[in-house]
Amino acid sequence: MKAYTNKTKQSVTSPLMAKLTATCSNLTSVEIRYANLESIKVNDFPDQLESLSLIRCEIPVNWFKENRFTGLRSLNLTDSANVRPSHMDDLIANPLMKSLEQLTLKGCYRISDRAIEMFIEKSFDCLVRLDLSGTVCTNTSIHFICTNANSTFAKLNYLSIKNCKNLLNTDFSHIIPSFKQNESFVLDH
Repeated sequence: MKAYTNKTKQSVTSPLMAKLTATCSNLTSVEIRYANLESIKVNDFPDQLESLSLIRCEIPVNWFKENRFTGLRSLNLTDSANVRPSHMDDLIANPLMKSLEQLTLKGCYRISDRAIEMFIEKSFDCLVRLDLSGTVCTNTSIHFICTNANSTFAKLNYLSIKNCKNLLNTDFSHIIPSFKQNESFVLDH
């Protein structure tokens, strides 16, 4: 399901989500663009979601705190400008999020090195794709990711760091050897 809305109006509501969940019992993928999510809770979404994309959405603080997704494999928060470290804290705190295979934080410019490091420390060992493009990550984050490549990120085969303006050098050839256990690893920079 894809929904395009207006951030200034509450067009995505709890009754709408309840109706959607009731009528689409096998719904596994939801994409919402340009929405203010203040009027709904994360638990208004179907439990069986595998993919959730919230593109350019206003996501309230503590919104992810109560999620009960048991099989969420892909979370895309592209250009959701108010995503901040507290959102990451809520994701990290939930053991159900350990099944994430793909996390896209593209354009989430409030995500700091420390938030990325905390995310890595919590051992998201199912992660296959990580998109940090357009974030404020620095060489510190990249070093931390490389240091944990063989343990925490053993399955990681795609890392995007495009348009990360706080990265000091443009030679990232040292990253690829860190992922030698994964011959198909792609660095997008």
